[in-house]
Amino acid sequence: MASIDTLVCATDCTTTLPVVEFSTCAPQLLQAQVSHIYLANDGFPLTNWEDPAEWATRVSNTNPAPEAIRELVVVGSIADPTVTERKISLGRTVYSPQEFTITARVDDNSDLNYDFARASGCNRQYRVWYATLGGKLYGGNEGILANLRMWEVIPEDDQELATLSVEVKWRNKFSPIRIPNPIA
Repeated sequence: MASIDTLVCATDCTTTLPVVEFSTCAPQLLQAQVSHIYLANDGFPLTNWEDPAEWATRVSNTNPAPEAIRELVVVGSIADPTVTERKISLGRTVYSPQEFTITARVDDNSDLNYDFARASGCNRQYRVWYATLGGKLYGGNEGILANLRMWEVIPEDDQELATLSVEVKWRNKFSPIRIPNPIA
């Protein structure tokens, strides 16, 4: 587990493979579900994303400062990333950068949250971190440069709730780095 993204692709075929770990008696299992999405303006990275004190000074849903980080409480998921496969010479295959998508819903459909969703129509990019119920935080010091789209879904069934749908998309060669969530 690395708190800094140190992955480097090999330039030849003699590179040592990364290590793996499996346990017959005590496998490590993680509870699913994206539970929080954190959004910041681009240009305002964290100094140390492992420091709960830094998060405490930055996370605020009301602070008007441009470096404030907004916290969305969601029920969400990340599906398999989309990737394009290309056959090249000598029977080799290469892959495009992966497109990742978080889909989520906000059930706290206040007027302020609705207006925040409406503002996603401005087509801005944000720095994003996300947390799971399994106790992991993803994104690194810089966060993930991603696009955000939100809208309200109003079902016809009067026994259901109107919710705000969230879609966060980004492209990268690698899955984002993760750490135990220091702000869980």
